[in-house]
Amino acid sequence: ILVSPPGLVTPVGTFVGKNKVREFFVWLATPEVLPGAQSMVTTNEVVGPNTMLFRWTQFPGTPKEVKGYDIFVFREGKIIFQTTAPNP
Repeated sequence: ILVSPPGLVTPVGTFVGKNKVREFFVWLATPEVLPGAQSMVTTNEVVGPNTMLFRWTQFPGTPKEVKGYDIFVFREGKIIFQTTAPNP
């Protein structure tokens, strides 16, 4: 399951199952979105036995700068849930 903020990915912001989650990552690699992903500076922090907080900044130090975070939940070494949100 991957949950994105409303309006980030249209028409759907929640992706369930491998094929739907794959659609999100295909979208992430489109020419409109890829420059932000490529500019990303990241840090991560384990916040529980199966949970990681992933902080990111796109276009750091520029007027286009966007910060946010993802939360990943793992089970048996696999991601079972991810959510992402930009900081307001």
